Amino acid sequence: MSLSVYTCHVRPQALIEIAPDADGQAPGRLLMRAYAASQTGLIVLSLTAITSAAVDEVLDQIVPHFPLNIAGVRYISTFDHGALAWALRDCASVFGDSGPFLAAIFEAAADACPRPTADFERGRTRMLPSRWHQSRQVGMGLRL
Repeated sequence: MSLSVYTCHVRPQALIEIAPDADGQAPGRLLMRAYAASQTGLIVLSLTAITSAAVDEVLDQIVPHFPLNIAGVRYISTFDHGALAWALRDCASVFGDSGPFLAAIFEAAADACPRPTADFERGRTRMLPSRWHQSRQVGMGLRL
């Protein structure tokens, strides 16, 4: 699964983990809701232990029921560090709860955060953009 997310100019509004349900199938209701949410902005689907073909099979039944002019969804692998950092940089919400997903998110979050500048090291901390707050948390359904 190779994606050109690094050149994408659309900023994601949410990052959602997609993993097989208890029966080993793609989570149809979650995918339907994620696609519906993409009417207001790009939704990034982080695939954990599931193939893009399995997700496509479900979405192929959902997509025809929505307008063609929506942002839609973009798949990334949970284990693609660069893609996760890209998605985390601007998204407002992260949803997921598997151990591998949370571990990957916490690892990629360091690259998604703004880097300190010389002013920061001199004690001036105003360099952080307003969308980044020290209280940001990542986890199951927590608002960033």
